[in-house]
Amino acid sequence: MLSGRSASFLLLTFNPLSENVRIVRELLDVTVTTGQEAMFEVELSHPGVTNGEWWLGDNLLQNNDLNQMSVQGRVHRLVLKMVTTDESGDVAFVIGKEKSVACLLVEEKPKVIILEKPHDTASVEGETVTLSCCISDSNASVTWMRNNVPIQAGLKYDLRKNGALRQLRIHNLVPEDSGIYICDTGDAHCEVTLTVQGAPVFFPKELKNQDAIEGDDVTLQCEVSKPGVRVEWRKGGIVLQPGKKYEMKQERCIQELCIHSLEPEDSGYYTCDAGEQLTTASLAVQVKEVFIVAGLKTIDVFVGEWATFSCQLSGRAPGKVQWWLDGTLLENSPTIQIGVQQGFIHTLTFKNLATDDSGTVTFKAGSLTSSAKLLVKDPTVEVVNDMEDLWVVENQPAEFICQFSRPVKARWRKDGQLLQPDGRRVVVEQDWSVARLYINRVSNDDMGTYSCEAEGTCGVASLHVEAKPINIVQAMENVETFDGGEALFECALSRPESKDCHWLLDGKPVKESPKAEIVSFESGRRHLLLLKDLHDKDSCTVTFKAGTATTSAQLTVKGGSSKLKETHRLA
Repeated sequence: MLSGRSASFLLLTFNPLSENVRIVRELLDVTVTTGQEAMFEVELSHPGVTNGEWWLGDNLLQNNDLNQMSVQGRVHRLVLKMVTTDESGDVAFVIGKEKSVACLLVEEKPKVIILEKPHDTASVEGETVTLSCCISDSNASVTWMRNNVPIQAGLKYDLRKNGALRQLRIHNLVPEDSGIYICDTGDAHCEVTLTVQGAPVFFPKELKNQDAIEGDDVTLQCEVSKPGVRVEWRKGGIVLQPGKKYEMKQERCIQELCIHSLEPEDSGYYTCDAGEQLTTASLAVQVKEVFIVAGLKTIDVFVGEWATFSCQLSGRAPGKVQWWLDGTLLENSPTIQIGVQQGFIHTLTFKNLATDDSGTVTFKAGSLTSSAKLLVKDPTVEVVNDMEDLWVVENQPAEFICQFSRPVKARWRKDGQLLQPDGRRVVVEQDWSVARLYINRVSNDDMGTYSCEAEGTCGVASLHVEAKPINIVQAMENVETFDGGEALFECALSRPESKDCHWLLDGKPVKESPKAEIVSFESGRRHLLLLKDLHDKDSCTVTFKAGTATTSAQLTVKGGSSKLKETHRLA
């Protein structure tokens, strides 16, 4: 089968020496095994010959991954990759009238069988075991597998061979290494069963009794006799599950239980159970006196705003937490949010306040109390600083700033339409009473009237976008060519431009045609003009215009002709 080796077409390079070339060293017969590579070499009388042909039987070969052809001086080489038995036959090299022929013989690869199979083996955890088999070919390789997955050599597995003997050594055995292992030669395979008995588990280091303070974290630690042991943690008779409260850790033989944010209810007996053995210790949590670290502070806000009161305690609240506004007990609602943050900070947030929400806010937790005033004001909103009209060059940023007399939620419009910022090119920000609109890399589409509105008042300004000037950063150069030849003119701009640009020949516009090819690169920064089949009468001044920028060069076509050679190569 010659799929991929025969050539569908042939490109020959003209070589004036081919008629005088002789073969001075003939091809030699080659015998290989299926799947190997076969190499043929022939030596010619002259170097630099490139029009030789390689044949396999009646098929002209092409240079590709299967047929690798190369030339070094006078030596021509053919390497046939991954040969098969049905490719046996004549290999020939032809140059002009010269021809050299050799025989390629591809033999079947002999099958590798297993002469002696490994024996089922039993071992103990922590030991090293060796599985062995003997094969018929001392040069052949085998693959050891477990659960149909090839085994790779490393710290765990050691692959060895000694003549026809193939060995798999498994180190630091664990019960999970038990199973069926396969030795595969590619032509035959055998199975062997390995059984690993686990070593008994005990506690070289047991849990110790501990005292801790409410609110702290505590870690209970013990050590088991071997790594990888699964344990169960219990408080009394209740199995503990990992989460925010309990965190279980295992590092080799060390087992840890971390208990976070201790409470008096966490006191009791804790057990680490390893199945055959267990260890138990007690934990005593002492109650910590709690006091107010930072009390409530008076807040003044305007109508429609939010207000957040916070009270920080030194520890867990000594009783149920209550928030009051004057004589009304507060609860969570769409306009009231009650919560607690890290560090025992209790918060109360009022949303969308009205003037009648003013009053005294009180925090209560057991015997702890803190109070502060809430004052909600309703002033008229005014624009403090009017926005200014902007004149910005294209692709430059533009920024509008509007400041109000008090904090408000402002909205931006362009030409009366609500503006939709994308957070990247168009960004809207608000800091207290200052609203900001930022537009990155403005274009003509951004021109218009912008307004910032809030509470019935607004600031208005216009954005004018000026076109960015274009400069020639690489001017054209004069070109000389011969009759029938080509000329390439090139220039570069300071910024991309593809619409407002023109090529001129003696002041007349150039149109695309078989004799004139116009190309631009880099999004319109580089522009090229290729003129073909030029004659004496085509000499002229070549001009490129982009906006107001202009560059010119001279085209000179000289009489006479130039001899062109085409080089064809074998595909």
